[in-house]
Amino acid sequence: MARTSKYPSVDTAQHALSDFTVRHLEIKIYGIYIDDGYTGTNFDRPLFQKMMEAVAARRVNCIIVKDLSRFGRNYIETGKYLETVFPLLKTRFVSVNDNVDSFENPSSMNSVMIPFKNVMNDEFCRDISVKVRSSLTVKRKQGQFIGSFAPYGYIKDPNDRHKLIIDEEAAQTVRLIYKMFTEGKSVNRLGRYLNDMNIKNIAEYKKSKGFKYRPGGRAETTGYWSDY
Repeated sequence: MARTSKYPSVDTAQHALSDFTVRHLEIKIYGIYIDDGYTGTNFDRPLFQKMMEAVAARRVNCIIVKDLSRFGRNYIETGKYLETVFPLLKTRFVSVNDNVDSFENPSSMNSVMIPFKNVMNDEFCRDISVKVRSSLTVKRKQGQFIGSFAPYGYIKDPNDRHKLIIDEEAAQTVRLIYKMFTEGKSVNRLGRYLNDMNIKNIAEYKKSKGFKYRPGGRAETTGYWSDY
């Protein structure tokens, strides 16, 4: 029913929710929704949306979270769900650590602490965001690489992930493309030549090296080189 997450805080939250459901036998667990790696400021999280689809379809009538920050960290959006959406859909909302339960203690939903905590959660994310951007700016000025994936033709230095070194295998293809282009070959002709030579395109090459690379664009998903 539950699963282990790579984020320790998520596992802690699951234990808290499990303890709550043990004490409330009237609650039957329909599903556990965990959006690993997604920011709480974003309510377009895939499993959050899946949960809301279940709520809208009346398959779920109770949502339990460890605390308000686990539900969302956008003051306006969080307030909209708590004050409008859930009451409209007759959905019970429980925040275990905040002692909020719209069914057993309806007055808890009107506590001044709820909007206050939502504002604090929102501001916490803003503060973290500013600090992260500032840190990345400093690294850029120092010449450090901060991307998730090295550009095609380079790899991250195994001894320093913020430093790029030449990937000789891919670099041969880069040099070939540059040479043919400077000789006047069109992009379309370049693509056909690389495909005829069975040279892996960028997405296929990265995947062949074990990178969890998400391709973008139709050409990338087909495995062929193209001019778009």
